Amino acid sequence: MRFRFFVFWSAFLCSAPFAVSAEPRFPERPIDGVFVVDAANILSHEEQNALNAVSRFLFEDTQIPMLAVTIPSLVDYNAIQLTNAAYARQLYDHWGIGAADRNLGILLLVAPDDRAARIEFGAGFANQHNAAAEAVMRDLMLPAFKRADFGEGLVDAAYALDSVARGLGVPQSTIPLIYFAPLGFLGLICILLFVQNLFKTGRRGWAFVVLGFTGLIVFFVLRQMLRRSGGSFAGGSGGGGGASGSW
Repeated sequence: MRFRFFVFWSAFLCSAPFAVSAEPRFPERPIDGVFVVDAANILSHEEQNALNAVSRFLFEDTQIPMLAVTIPSLVDYNAIQLTNAAYARQLYDHWGIGAADRNLGILLLVAPDDRAARIEFGAGFANQHNAAAEAVMRDLMLPAFKRADFGEGLVDAAYALDSVARGLGVPQSTIPLIYFAPLGFLGLICILLFVQNLFKTGRRGWAFVVLGFTGLIVFFVLRQMLRRSGGSFAGGSGGGGGASGSW
C-alpha cells in the first residue's frame, strides 16, 4: 500500500513541472496582405484599416512586414510563464515574419489585460533601433494606452516605425505647412512651363525629353517591384532588439 502511494506521488511530482511549462499557444497567422490581428477586440474597423495601410505601403516599398497583434492576456494563450518580450519573440518566430535571408520585420504586441506591450524587431536589425523603439514606446504607445486609446497608440507607433524601418529615424515635430508654400508655388510654375513647352514644341522640346526620361524611370521601378517575391511570412526570426513597456 505504501509502495503504491509512493509511486503515485512520485509520478505526480514529476509530471507537475511539465504541466506548468506546457507550450504556449499563438493567434492564428493572418494571410499575406493582412497586417493586423486584433484578438483582444480593442481596435475599430477604421483603426485596423489605418494600420493595414501603413504596413502595406511599407511592405510594398521595402519588403519589410510590420504586424500589429493584440491579445487579451498571456494567460489566454497558456503563456503565463513567459514575459511579454519572450512571448513576442516566440510569436515572431512561430509565424516566421519576414524573409529568412534578410530577417527584417517588426511586430507590435499589446496585451491590454496584462497592461503590457512589446516592439520586436527581426534579427536582421541587429539591435540598431532599440533607442528608437524605446522612444516610440515611451512617447507614443504608453501615453495612449494609459487613456485606453489603443488604436491611436498603435497607429502612431506604426507611422513612427515605418520611418525607422526606412532608415529615417523617429519623426520629430511636424513642420507647419506654411513653410512649404514657396516650394509649392515654384512647383506650380515648373508644371506650367512644362505643359507650355510640351504643347508648343511637341517632340522637339525639352519637355518631351523630360517626359520620356520620367516614363523610363517609372517603367524600371515598376518592373523591379513586380520582380520582388515572397510574402510577409517567409521564415524570418526575431531577436533583433526592440522595447517593452507597461502602464
